[in-house]
Amino acid sequence: MLAGWGSMWHMNLRIMNVQLIFSVKPSGLASFGPLSLGHLLQGLIPDDFGNMTSLTSLDLSRNDLEGPIPLTLGMFEKESQLNKSSSLRELYLSNNQLNGSLEQSILQLSQLVALNVAGNNLQGNIMEAHLKKFSRLRVLDLSSNQLVLNVSSSWIPPFQLETIGLGSCLLGPKFPQWLRSQINYSSIDISNANIADVLPDWFWNLSSRIKSMNLSLNELKGYVPDFSSQLQLSLLDLSSNFFSSPLPRFSASLGILALAENSFFGPISHLCGILSANNSLSYLDLSSNNLWGEIPNCWEYGQSLVILNLANNNLSGQIPDSIGQLVHLYTLRLDNNSLYGEVTPSLKYCTGLRVLGLASNTLIVTAPTGTPLFAPLSQHPLPLFASILVEPPSDLDLFCRRRSHRKRLKVAIIAAPLLVGWV
Repeated sequence: MLAGWGSMWHMNLRIMNVQLIFSVKPSGLASFGPLSLGHLLQGLIPDDFGNMTSLTSLDLSRNDLEGPIPLTLGMFEKESQLNKSSSLRELYLSNNQLNGSLEQSILQLSQLVALNVAGNNLQGNIMEAHLKKFSRLRVLDLSSNQLVLNVSSSWIPPFQLETIGLGSCLLGPKFPQWLRSQINYSSIDISNANIADVLPDWFWNLSSRIKSMNLSLNELKGYVPDFSSQLQLSLLDLSSNFFSSPLPRFSASLGILALAENSFFGPISHLCGILSANNSLSYLDLSSNNLWGEIPNCWEYGQSLVILNLANNNLSGQIPDSIGQLVHLYTLRLDNNSLYGEVTPSLKYCTGLRVLGLASNTLIVTAPTGTPLFAPLSQHPLPLFASILVEPPSDLDLFCRRRSHRKRLKVAIIAAPLLVGWV
């Protein structure tokens, strides 16, 4: 990697239980820029990184590193350099096993433009004083740690963030008012943040650049507006809250839409607006709401859809034939509605289907022997519950892991208890 440079300065990093020596000339440190080392490292982060005086970007994400963030990062140990400003501008340490107090290490990182320590075991009570010098900060991701953001309702941050990652940080119970000052962000995650409040109207004055929004796993209340003008929005997760409003309209830019476990109500016919030609919708979960009316027959452009969950609503009518055109469908949940009639034979074309929920409806299954989808059903009397183990589709793996579909999924073909006939 960095070897064979004559007179050497040595920095030891443990890589897969082997001591690998990275050798760099002392004079070479002055011109060292970005450094990225992923999927290889374990052990402590060496203090020697503090001696790399011209290091501009350090990415040690997705390793097995442990211990605290070194206090030398962003600082100089030599007395002759104490008055110099560190060159480090980007620090990425996500998805490791780092622990200790972030309070102790964050102060010397105030020159950063990007700080991402998501997915570790860091602790701390981050206050206004810790962040008052972070005027350059544009990316802040503290998600999935054990952190508290303890700031006053009148606090105005010195930064304008483009990425706000505070999932699983303690922000509540009141909605964080300082977010009103942030007008440039394209991604926000404040999921599972112990917020129990009415979402203020000003929050929905969104920038046209918004791409990703995750407010899930809180106790947020209020009205959800029309999203059809948000042409760059690709991920919207409002699930597991107390939102109560008609189902909003959305643009065809969405790839992931999760609204489960709320009180959205009304028909779902305008979902056809998302399913236009060349859409990228792969995950749609509207389960456990108060939605009614028929399932629209407009799924012919849903070839990217992998997860479709409409369970636990008040939907009526028949299963539309066009659902059979969802050729990449992995999960179809329609259980616990008021559907009736024959289960469309077109589902046989969904050959990748591994989760089929039809229970608690009034449905009739026509199952010709040898039909790929219903072959397992034709061999069993009702009620039926067959299960297998499969891997989740890779393109949704990251999102599904965040939605507690971690690693392996137990999946089932369900055809009970209100299945009326066997033809």
